[in-house]
Amino acid sequence: MSDELSSVSGEDTQPLPGEEMAVNLTDQDASEVYHAIKLGAIGLLIPSDVRSEVALTPVICELPGSPGWIRGVTTLRGIAAPVFTIDPFLEHMSQKRSGRAVALIGEGDFMVGIELDSLPQRVSLSRKDRLSNTPPLPASIKPFVKESYKNQDGLWLMWDIDGFFSAVAELAKASDINSENI
Repeated sequence: MSDELSSVSGEDTQPLPGEEMAVNLTDQDASEVYHAIKLGAIGLLIPSDVRSEVALTPVICELPGSPGWIRGVTTLRGIAAPVFTIDPFLEHMSQKRSGRAVALIGEGDFMVGIELDSLPQRVSLSRKDRLSNTPPLPASIKPFVKESYKNQDGLWLMWDIDGFFSAVAELAKASDINSENI
């Protein structure tokens, strides 16, 4: 947002309401604020440079014959996005999710949806919250974890969203191939 609204006159400008100031993380007490989604005991951090928004009770069109973790497709402003239930990848099973919110992450052809247990939250993390070793995690998410943090609100993972969903896309292709051979 600040790139779009940069000052033409070159004068110093104050941040707009809701705009975050850059944080220097060299100080152990300095913190950075993330948007995050919590699925079971695992919190997934959404990098600030990744576009994301929530659709409350979106219409999801099911895809017949697709694996159970592919919920279907929804649209946001005319752009179709696949919607996933990533619980099986996190070894977590939520309560039934009819009429629930979906986090839409990314833009255009690279937008994906994730069914949510609860609405995203803002999480403040500092360097002292960062774990030096990755904790035990499900094998399907572990390769995509860049950093892990733990604070009073639980475990938070900075994850490679693109890498994770590229692997999920490959898994979906393999599922299509396997179903054609049956």
